[in-house]
Amino acid sequence: MRLALCVLAVSLVLDTALAHAATLPAQAPSGSEAAAGPSTPLPVDRSERLLARGGIVSIRIAPDALAELGLSHVELRKASGAGFRGLPAFAFGGEGIDIDALGDAVLAVAGGGGVLRGGVILRGHNRKFDLSDLRILVRPGDAPRLDFIDGAGRSLIFGDKLMYELIDGGRTFTIRSMDLIVSAELAAAVGRPWLAGMLIGEMHLQAPLQGRQAWVAPKAAGDPNWPGEAAPVPVGSAPDTYKADVFMSTFSAGAGAPCQSCDGPGGAIDGLVKITPSSTLRNNFNDGSAVATVPGDPLGTSTALYTADVPWYQKFTSSPNDPDFNYPYMFNDQHPYLIWNLFRIDPDGRITQIGRSGVKHAFLTTNTPPCDGSNGNHVLGRQCGDTYGVGNNDSSPDLGPRGELIPARGIWARCGSVFDPDCDQSQNLPSSDPFRDRMLVAESALQACRAPASGGTSRCLFESWYVVRDDVNIYNTMATRGITPAYNSPNWTMASAAADPYRLGSAIDRWAAEATAGVTSQIVELDTAEGHAKIAVRIRDLGNGSHQYDYAVMNFDFGRAVTTGVESNHTLRLLRNHGFKSFRIAVGPGVTLSQLAAVDGDLSATNDWTATVAADQVDWRAPNDASSLDWGNMIRFSLIANAPSSAANVVLGVTEPDAVLPATYTAALRAVGAPIGDGLFADGFE
Repeated sequence: MRLALCVLAVSLVLDTALAHAATLPAQAPSGSEAAAGPSTPLPVDRSERLLARGGIVSIRIAPDALAELGLSHVELRKASGAGFRGLPAFAFGGEGIDIDALGDAVLAVAGGGGVLRGGVILRGHNRKFDLSDLRILVRPGDAPRLDFIDGAGRSLIFGDKLMYELIDGGRTFTIRSMDLIVSAELAAAVGRPWLAGMLIGEMHLQAPLQGRQAWVAPKAAGDPNWPGEAAPVPVGSAPDTYKADVFMSTFSAGAGAPCQSCDGPGGAIDGLVKITPSSTLRNNFNDGSAVATVPGDPLGTSTALYTADVPWYQKFTSSPNDPDFNYPYMFNDQHPYLIWNLFRIDPDGRITQIGRSGVKHAFLTTNTPPCDGSNGNHVLGRQCGDTYGVGNNDSSPDLGPRGELIPARGIWARCGSVFDPDCDQSQNLPSSDPFRDRMLVAESALQACRAPASGGTSRCLFESWYVVRDDVNIYNTMATRGITPAYNSPNWTMASAAADPYRLGSAIDRWAAEATAGVTSQIVELDTAEGHAKIAVRIRDLGNGSHQYDYAVMNFDFGRAVTTGVESNHTLRLLRNHGFKSFRIAVGPGVTLSQLAAVDGDLSATNDWTATVAADQVDWRAPNDASSLDWGNMIRFSLIANAPSSAANVVLGVTEPDAVLPATYTAALRAVGAPIGDGLFADGFE
């Protein structure tokens, strides 16, 4: 039986009748929460200080988070009608929020605060935490946050990872999303200090700017340098263009991991654990010369010497022939996307993908400094950063299936998607099921991930990506880091594993590069016009003439899309977008094979690939097209052989037939046993 996760949403309305008071000082809460740094200074002639007052804020509190705190329900206090999306409303008095803006771009959240009139009360197990009539303080900085302070001076919750912009012609300030986080004080008060930093909900705010007239400007103010535009190269140098190259600068797993029917390691019910990242990106630093965007990382410096600005328009904000959407992709509400995966590496060295998310649609960029964000919050400028927090990445209205994306081109097929199933160009809200299109990991697959593989334990590598249209290097737009799960009834918690620190690049690269005694490894890239894949092999000498062969095939963004309609008028419909249906390796003469397996880690036996063994090869195949190895996924193929390896080829068969494009792709990778002739698999076609 699955435990349904209900989400309680609560709205807060800013009180327009209250007089403007002096800006409150930014104060650190009591306890262990560190103070934020000061705001980046802004030249006077570039920005204006504005006041946001009198709008709508909504907060959703997740009951599964309450359960982790040992609480059971939420009460509303002083509700005063309907607010955002018809939800219960409360008043918020005080001076409002100060922001610095340039045109339609928010440059900084500068300060302010107020008093919440009413709110919520958390109850359960003879405990009560009153989160009503709270004082709210804005703590400015490059990563601003809001602290909610009770009468005893405690910050029981705070708002982090603010995603903000100006809307309504530049007259209204909105926090499109903000994570609500359990503070150290609240975690200690409930006797569960490990829950400090856990997501408890999400907040949205919308408040008009006092006295500001409409900002008359196109959707992209200024003059963005779009991908493909000519760059101003020095005289005598070769021509160059602006290129998109976005970096994943850091990410982490949410502290708490809600569950479906979890009962811990070895329990009677193999529950499903939902793991969600907070992911931060930064645009390329280069402006004519190579500068590290992520210092100290081998992938941290871009080869693109001129950084393109990246469009970041929320879905359903454009319509056909809308002149405000002629750049850089005509009539298109183009935006990046996020996915995340989880891999387990066991003591025997084998890697298995044990988790995969759906697609998170991005909707704006805060352009965190230092950078020039003057083109607005729907254009990622050079050097600009942006963070999508855990609550944001766990938002049902922005999550869809991977199968709606053509990843190698960064194109979303809006028509027929879960957001527009009838293709009427009007957005539908998909199911609010809090486990739909999330990364769900079985407890049985997760429980072994404790530390670096030693003493019979396994370890887990968490992988987070951005998919950005026209990005010239997909591998620095993804990163991995180790995580250490722990069960604290009724849910799991996640912590970063110091033994597997943050690193740009993929999990398969990290696995193939590990130096292990008695292991030979190799990795090759399949770089095609249809997308990218990597194939790696690790060969372990077991002694007594036996060898363990583990081939991992990772499909990053390869897909042969079958579509109807066109993107520019929003009739593009993605019918199919499959990857690979077969994997073939060479086997030398006289080799004995055993323990053949194809492992996808999804706990479903109906889509498992099966092997056919011939005298000179092993051919694994998917049972049907729906079981193909599609983008963002890995399958491991393993066997034991009584022979060492030799140089040869492996062959990937493409699922979707085509009269012109190849039916197979070949890569040079170690084979099983002695060489068997130069002609085997030589042409790469079937």
